[in-house]
Amino acid sequence: MKKFSLIELLVVVAIIGILSSLLLPALGKSRDKAKMAACKNNMKQIAFMYSMYSDDNDGYYMFNEVGINWNDRLSDYDGRNLTLNQKKAQGNLPSSIFGEDSIYACPADDVVTSFGGNLDCIKLSYSPNGLAGGDGAGGIYDNGRGITGSYNYGNGHVPRSQRISDISKSSESISTFEFSDPSRMLGRNWWSAVGVSGAWGLEDHLEKLPHEGVEKANYMMVDGHVESLNFYKTLQTSGGTMGSFSDTRNTMWDSFK
Repeated sequence: MKKFSLIELLVVVAIIGILSSLLLPALGKSRDKAKMAACKNNMKQIAFMYSMYSDDNDGYYMFNEVGINWNDRLSDYDGRNLTLNQKKAQGNLPSSIFGEDSIYACPADDVVTSFGGNLDCIKLSYSPNGLAGGDGAGGIYDNGRGITGSYNYGNGHVPRSQRISDISKSSESISTFEFSDPSRMLGRNWWSAVGVSGAWGLEDHLEKLPHEGVEKANYMMVDGHVESLNFYKTLQTSGGTMGSFSDTRNTMWDSFK
């Protein structure tokens, strides 16, 4: 039986190395696409829960407030079945409540989440498009034209949400988007529902997107479909100009257009 020479073995090893270097990037892209698809599926399940909640609440999106935040309001539909006291706790929920495969966590979100140093948290990778307004008749701020949030009234904040049927351009209006931060977790009100705001710098915001940063991330529209979009695309107005963090009128972030 003929044995391989050292040179022949080295040639085989070199060929395997070359093939591996060619295949690994393709495998990496496949994994990224799989995570993107899983993320879209999560968001579509959240859209389904939005629909069930609105059916039970006169067509409105869930409120997001200090008492009970938006995702805890969905706990009656996502399998957690929290008690009223758990909904009001506004602290950390252990992973045992939901298990490892939470629909609120994007598989591409690698931000380490902790609550007071406790790493046993349920990651929150998605945020409803924030709604914010001023005193009096409930005027809407130019940078808070989303679906749920609150508006200033006197010395306090009054919870507010949109009625889905009132949003005329449902296929062009963002209801939910990806947003990652170490302090965001299921059950906690802090930054649970945010919007595009001048409070963040552009680069800081883009670093919190789980997929490909400035290139693509998943955005769910009011009608429930999910698109992978360049962030700047979402800031284009219907007239072809560009909106901004401080003025989202007539962009995809505007549910009142």
